[in-house]
Amino acid sequence: MYRPAGYDDSDEEDFDDFGYISSSYPKQKQNTAFMQEAKPPEEDYDTLLYYAILDGQLDETKRIIRQDAYLRGGGMLRQGWPAMFYACFEAQLPIVEYFLRDEKMDVNRQYNLQTALMIACSSSQSSERVYQVVRLLLDYGAIIGMLDQYGCSPLMLACKAGHLDVVKEIVGESSLLSTDNEGNTALFYAVNNNHLEIVKILLRAGAQTHTVNRQGYTPRQCAINQNYLEIAELFPSEEKPYVMPAKYLCYSDYHNFMRGERADDPPGYFPDLGLMLFGMNSEGSLRLFADANMNLFEFLTVTDERLLELGMKYPIERKRVLLGLYDFHLHKWSRNSLWTMEKQRILE
Repeated sequence: MYRPAGYDDSDEEDFDDFGYISSSYPKQKQNTAFMQEAKPPEEDYDTLLYYAILDGQLDETKRIIRQDAYLRGGGMLRQGWPAMFYACFEAQLPIVEYFLRDEKMDVNRQYNLQTALMIACSSSQSSERVYQVVRLLLDYGAIIGMLDQYGCSPLMLACKAGHLDVVKEIVGESSLLSTDNEGNTALFYAVNNNHLEIVKILLRAGAQTHTVNRQGYTPRQCAINQNYLEIAELFPSEEKPYVMPAKYLCYSDYHNFMRGERADDPPGYFPDLGLMLFGMNSEGSLRLFADANMNLFEFLTVTDERLLELGMKYPIERKRVLLGLYDFHLHKWSRNSLWTMEKQRILE
């Protein structure tokens, strides 16, 4: 006898001899596939750990870290950073301390050339909380003098974020001459972000005021351009704003590749001088060479005495340039290495 779909016809007592249903309701077939006990889904440790750190949940952080060997070893979360970086950026001191003390995470481990100290210095949390984390990282051996892929140091990042106490803590062990990929020192970061007290700290520490960035501005000019007049007053006045000669910034026309300032002179390759200084992390000194109208060949043969005459008074500045030139001279070159266009190829 045919039964309605989904009903079990094995229990014949429910139907009489004429096929009529004897009971009020038929027994429905049990679907065992859906009746099986559902297995709990695997935990998404990346997301759980991410939110545990953001919320400052130390116990939950410990629970997740102990269950995932990859994360415990300092691995990258799917959200983009390792757990240590998130803890530093959120200034979660107990969690950072747990990572360093109990899990023995490497305080100087790099991801995309960033370190935990750099992340902490760039934090948007309160300066008081950030300072505590920075102080802890330093106690565990964090290196202050490292640079990220943009040439930024922890000091630059702290100046940008406005963490005054952090700046006071690390300024003595940081290079005030170091520039980022755009030629900006820590002083530029403090000026451009209108942090008056940090500017004062840097000036007292000996930050140079005559440094020119890749846009051709000094820190004082940056302050004036953004109407930060109180900061601008901290700098010595200039008789006239310094303007970097255009020939040191770019090749303006094809003549620059064929001859110097006079028709009989070889090209000066002035923009390449700035690029070489950039590679030596000394781009802030370009103004000294521009004031002396120095071309590339003269720069390649410069001596320590000549650098001192130009106004490079600090030995560490001169040593940085001379070491860069020494590395360059390890490769053979001559005056003929500086290409000039042959006369017969010059368009009349």
